[in-house]
Amino acid sequence: MPKLFPEFEMPDMTPAQGVSSKNQNVRAYYFDFEKGDFRVDGSGKSVLASPIDTWVQWCVKAINTERFKRKAYSNQYGAEIDEITQYNTRQARECWIERTISETLLADPLQRTSYTKKFAYNWMGDDVTVVFTICGQDGMEATIMTKA
Repeated sequence: MPKLFPEFEMPDMTPAQGVSSKNQNVRAYYFDFEKGDFRVDGSGKSVLASPIDTWVQWCVKAINTERFKRKAYSNQYGAEIDEITQYNTRQARECWIERTISETLLADPLQRTSYTKKFAYNWMGDDVTVVFTICGQDGMEATIMTKA
């Protein structure tokens, strides 16, 4: 009687030696935050980001997502930037921004972020633009600019 179901051997699923399957090869599609849509090439196909750019995009998205405000995300995701209004002085607001951004990025489930540094603030009335450097577990660094 013929076999109804095909038989095959399971492929080896162990990671290659010297490669961290945890976060080194994680990739996503480029997202254009200004347009609010994914980037496409000349033929209309989505453009795949490098692992470093994927990490930076995750950081920007996490910072710009208000924590506890979106049901699509867990309570572990996002920053508490809106809380800045409870502080009266710029110095207190800058401390709050630095703390909440650092905590947000250290909560990366892939543990790509090691620490943040070099925070610089540009105040325009009550609005502030923050520029800082993120440092990865494997020595990667990137500079991010965001509004708080």
